[in-house]
Amino acid sequence: MNNIEKNDHKSALAHGRGFSLLTATVFIIGEVAGGGILSLPSAAAHAGWSALIMIIYCALCAGISGLCLAKSWIILEERYPKYREGLTRKPFSTIGTHAFGRSASVLVSVLMNINRIGASTVFLILTSNLIMSLTHKFISLSLCQWIPIVTAVLLIPFWLGSPVDFWPVAYMAMLSTVIGSILLIIDLILEITKNGWSKDFHIESVETVSSAFGTILFAYGGASAFPNFQNDMKQKKKFPTAVIFGFLGLISLYLPTAGLGYGAFGFDVKSSIIENLSSNGLITVIQVAFFIHCLTVIMIIINPVYLDMEELLKIPKEFNWKRCAFRTALLLLMLFIGETFPSFGQILDLIGGSAVASLAFVLPPIFYIKLCHDQEDKRKIPIYMYIIYVIIVLTGIVGGATSTYFTLKNWLAEPIRMLLAYGEVAYEDKRYTDRDVWFAEKFTLGLDFPNLPYLFDGDVKLSQSLAILRYLARKLNLDGADDKEKATISLVEQQIVDLDMAMTIIAYDSNCDKLKEDYYKTLPDQLKLVSKFLGQKPFVTGTNISYVDFFMYEFLKKVLVMVPGSLDATSNLTKFIDRIESLPKVAQYIASKKPKLFYGYNAIWNAEA
Repeated sequence: MNNIEKNDHKSALAHGRGFSLLTATVFIIGEVAGGGILSLPSAAAHAGWSALIMIIYCALCAGISGLCLAKSWIILEERYPKYREGLTRKPFSTIGTHAFGRSASVLVSVLMNINRIGASTVFLILTSNLIMSLTHKFISLSLCQWIPIVTAVLLIPFWLGSPVDFWPVAYMAMLSTVIGSILLIIDLILEITKNGWSKDFHIESVETVSSAFGTILFAYGGASAFPNFQNDMKQKKKFPTAVIFGFLGLISLYLPTAGLGYGAFGFDVKSSIIENLSSNGLITVIQVAFFIHCLTVIMIIINPVYLDMEELLKIPKEFNWKRCAFRTALLLLMLFIGETFPSFGQILDLIGGSAVASLAFVLPPIFYIKLCHDQEDKRKIPIYMYIIYVIIVLTGIVGGATSTYFTLKNWLAEPIRMLLAYGEVAYEDKRYTDRDVWFAEKFTLGLDFPNLPYLFDGDVKLSQSLAILRYLARKLNLDGADDKEKATISLVEQQIVDLDMAMTIIAYDSNCDKLKEDYYKTLPDQLKLVSKFLGQKPFVTGTNISYVDFFMYEFLKKVLVMVPGSLDATSNLTKFIDRIESLPKVAQYIASKKPKLFYGYNAIWNAEA
């Protein structure tokens, strides 16, 4: 690119060659919508008809928060002429810098990059899942074979610059979502016409309503990319109008899908509404539409990460080999994550609620208020708007903290659930997502040592995860066939407890980074001991599976996710993980469960699977 082309690109927006109000609206709908359309009926099943009110409420909160970002950028352009003259590759971070300094900029960058790399990987896997589902009758490829193929298809488009360079992709993402949603609504209407309205509209508990609120909240979590869209507009002051139109479009898609999906299937709605519908030609078209959406939206989601990191690495803005090399490397990172952890699967909250809530609800109003009080041209904010902003921030905090206290407790219960699944035992899985509810019930359940998880089996009431595991193992004859096996099981159980406790202590320690360095040095030797013990045996005691196999699986899965590459030298341990996950009933359970954080949100070292 010659100097004339460089200057022309640099000042393209100043001369009005950015995209229009309509295109900005399309980018908003295309970036935010998609997965939420398929998951919101399930949220309605958990919250009842009140979910429709929640959808409108969260749309208002997210929309106003988006307006805060738009108005913040307008303030910067008015105060600093340099921002009117060309493309700023990290506008959200720039807003943070002028509001609270470099620390705020770093916070935004870290949250946004973690959030969007994770979300892009999820959509990469979703796309591969959909193409596998659509072609399984003709092409016998597994998910792990489709992921690199989809990655290869995305390579060249990923080299494009900012949103203004690939505006047709946004139209494809939006149109495919709209078409898929309209067809989905038609199919739901046909379902209701044929079978009538569901008779089961009960709400299971207050906890499920809280969970539904979190799902709905995060369905509007795309605001972190809004400044990039605004920065590529011809007339940036019109972006607030694009936000309003965009969220009206989202509501018009979300409400009928959630309402009709819940109306047709009631409490029995699956996590993805498509799973409830009978297989037919219309469903195939719907799947194709959402496949196109997932494929195209990856480019929109990941682009702010590219722009932010390229600014940090001082990669020139014009097209060049450094851009291509860097973006290819990041795409290969997504491929590696997707191939390593394909069970990320269809869960859109993989990247963690705290990051989404902070970027979309908490930080934008705070930044805007701070900018309005800076400089000599202070801008007056009406009292009622202060109140609204506080409500939005609190909404984000509450939504991001939903289930935080119980995440670790749920993970302690995972080996128990897998054991029950393997033993084909029917059970009620009660999960607390509101700590106040748990504290209110904690000392009224008749438990000797009240804690989570707990088990009620007739007149037996137990807490403590290992005690529950051992009790169930005895009932299911999974505690060893003889004294030698029982001794081996006890030995391995205690070894895994020690190894797992070491990780847990580090995860919550304020000196986590230093402690991790020491842990990384000792972990390979510990894993080699476990690997040597297991040898070529399929299970801990040999050919007989026991409860400690599920316990060891959970630990090894955590190590695999949180310390990438740690099991590369111990292939028998990765085969052990695959062996457990391939057990028919266990595989069915894993496919139906949502990924969870290994530790609570307040852990410094954490991951999800």
